[in-house]
Amino acid sequence: YSHIDIQTAYKNKEKYGIDLILLDDEELGFNAMIYDKTDLVEINQIFNFWYETLIELKQTYNNAMTKQMLSSAWGYLIEHEKIYVSHDEFIEKYEDKSSKMRSDELTDYKITNIEVIKNNDDFDYDYTYTLVKCDNPYKYHIGRIKPFFTAYCRKWLFDRLEREGIKDNEIVRIHTDGIILTRAHDWKHKNYNPKEETKYTGVYKWFNLNSNDLKK
Repeated sequence: YSHIDIQTAYKNKEKYGIDLILLDDEELGFNAMIYDKTDLVEINQIFNFWYETLIELKQTYNNAMTKQMLSSAWGYLIEHEKIYVSHDEFIEKYEDKSSKMRSDELTDYKITNIEVIKNNDDFDYDYTYTLVKCDNPYKYHIGRIKPFFTAYCRKWLFDRLEREGIKDNEIVRIHTDGIILTRAHDWKHKNYNPKEETKYTGVYKWFNLNSNDLKK
C-alpha cells in the first residue's frame, strides 16, 4: 500500500469500520520504503507532453487507435524484464529460488509463465519458463511509479463516488474506469460523467468479479 491508500483508509476508518495495523516485519527488518523528497519528480515533467499530444489526437480522431495509444503508458509501466530458460536450465539454476507469481513465498524469482513445447514425437515435450527477478522486476525503472498511479486513481474514483452519494452496498464492481451499480444513477458532477454502455445496461447476474450471465 502507498501513503495515498493509508491516508484514505485512516480518514474513513470510522465510517467504514477499518482497522489499521502497522506490521513489524522482523524477517524483512522494515515495513515501509521511504523516498527522499530530493528524489521526487513532478509527474507532469514525465507525462505532460505525452498526455497533451495524445489528448489532442483523441479529440481530433476519437477511435480505437487513439484509445489504445492512450493506454500505452500502462503497458510501458508494467512491462517486466523477463528471463527465458529451458526446463533443464530451470531445474539446474532456478527451481529452488523460484515460486509462482501469485504465491506469497519469498523467493529470488517469480514464474510468470510455463510454455509447453511439442517436439516431433507425439510424446516428446519440453518446457520454456518465463521468470522475473523479484528485486528488479520491471524493464524500465519508471515502473516503480505504478503503485502510486493505481493508488491515486483509486482515491480519485473513491472521492467522486463519495460526492455522488453512492453507497458501498450499491456498488457491484469497479474495474479501472468501469463502474457497475445496482441501480441507475444520474451523475451530478459534470466534470466526471461516466458514459452509459449498452452492453452493461439492464439487469443481469454476476457470478464473480470477472464473470456474468452475458459472458458465458
